[in-house]
Amino acid sequence: MNSTENTHENFIIIGGCHVAGFGAEGKPSFVDIIESKLNLKCIFKKSNFRLEHIERLDFILDNYKSSLVFVQLGNIEFNGSLRMFSMFNNSMKSDVSTFKGNRRKSTISKENEFNEGHSWLYSLLLFVLKRILMPVIWAETKLKNEKYLFLLRDIVLRNSDKTFVILSPLPCYKTPSAIVRKKAISYYRFFFSLPNVVLINSFDQFPLAKDFFFNKRHLNAKGHELLGYFICENLLSSSFYK
Repeated sequence: MNSTENTHENFIIIGGCHVAGFGAEGKPSFVDIIESKLNLKCIFKKSNFRLEHIERLDFILDNYKSSLVFVQLGNIEFNGSLRMFSMFNNSMKSDVSTFKGNRRKSTISKENEFNEGHSWLYSLLLFVLKRILMPVIWAETKLKNEKYLFLLRDIVLRNSDKTFVILSPLPCYKTPSAIVRKKAISYYRFFFSLPNVVLINSFDQFPLAKDFFFNKRHLNAKGHELLGYFICENLLSSSFYK
């Protein structure tokens, strides 16, 4: 890193609950890792940001001057559930709404972090149903989010003087959502293969092992650390440094 010249001094980041440090339990989040390893200052951070609110990014870019923008979106939108499953799927809803700040302890007990509260037969049935309906789930997911990805692409094109680091939806542990999020990678490539974008495949070389997850849908401290280092390595090997 000493032999390279950093072309940016600070950054802004928008994203989901991981941006706020959820799952890290007071240890450094992936945002903290980026700051420390790349010697950059985060001047604006917005968590629990949904893809459907992407138009607000224009306001953020106008008010916080930075040539480097991180975008970590899609975890909520690219999931393995359909509205028709909502009556069965309450226990799989994100506990993000109960999370306020990156230092608050989760209400999920340690022994139930990876337990959805159903019998194994019920869980197996639900999993198989979602597998069978995966083409429908994927088609519905693409249709629902396409316009927002087009809006994000338009924002990126209009801000050609900035570098956008766009992460694909983050890995999750042994759920149908993992299938959808992995499929989303090629979808993101279609939208964001642009000169001023560093597109990061969040699944690339990320071990889908329980040791890196706080629960089935969120990274733990080790997962945050690994993701942070992975992002830094991608940036160091890109035109981010010259």
